Amino acid sequence: MKWNLFKRSHFERELEEIEIKKFQSEVFNKNNLKRNLAQMNPTSLNAYLKFHFPKDGQDYTNHRIKVQVVRSLDKVDLSSAIARMERIEHTNDQKRYFFFIGFIFTTITAFIAPISNKVELNSDAHWKIFIIVISIICIALFLIQQHFHKSVLHDDYNRSDLVHFKELLIQAKADKDS
Repeated sequence: MKWNLFKRSHFERELEEIEIKKFQSEVFNKNNLKRNLAQMNPTSLNAYLKFHFPKDGQDYTNHRIKVQVVRSLDKVDLSSAIARMERIEHTNDQKRYFFFIGFIFTTITAFIAPISNKVELNSDAHWKIFIIVISIICIALFLIQQHFHKSVLHDDYNRSDLVHFKELLIQAKADKDS
């Protein structure tokens, strides 16, 4: 999830772009795959997997060669890569935070309702101020929820690439075990 509190610096983004260009130009082979699975940060690794295993598909021959490279990894590398995919997948699973958004919304609503019944709104000015305050709170909650929902969808999209690759790793490990 991309929180504004944890924005990456311009320098970090440039380094990541350089790393992405580097792996786009390198050959997809066993040594590069092992190194990238162990060393790349999660964002770069996800970009790496998207590049080599795109959602839209690719030429069958290229795909078959890449699957064979994955299958050529030994059991230790496969187990390690599966564990890393699990960890990255878990950290990208942001749906569990929807509870807190609902909790905040419910709490604020629970405080607003009794206050609105106790506040004496004698004049039109009081009504207007009350309506404006309630409207601002509702709009703020709506915007927070929309931003959060967009981030969760983005994370789900990225997570699907990790899950796909993890399944390839699991199948390759199962073949080696049997």
